[in-house]
Amino acid sequence: MKHRITRKAALACATLILSACSSVNVNLWPFGGDKEQDPSRTPAGANEVFTISEDEAVKVEAQIQRIMDARQKALEQTKPVIINR
Repeated sequence: MKHRITRKAALACATLILSACSSVNVNLWPFGGDKEQDPSRTPAGANEVFTISEDEAVKVEAQIQRIMDARQKALEQTKPVIINR
């Protein structure tokens, strides 16, 4: 006898497996629990400043430019999706 898994069952299994591997803490119960965080506090390390040499700065700027060019090219090649209802 062959056992067939429905799409809903497969999706539920995949969701459970992926959520077990997740390191994200999701609080599904909106009441109580963690104490409120002060939104005026900056995150740790938010004010860090890094000093790099001129040679490194040129390399970083070139890499950023390559990424921006690739993004622009991808946007130009993407066709808009039209949904007719």
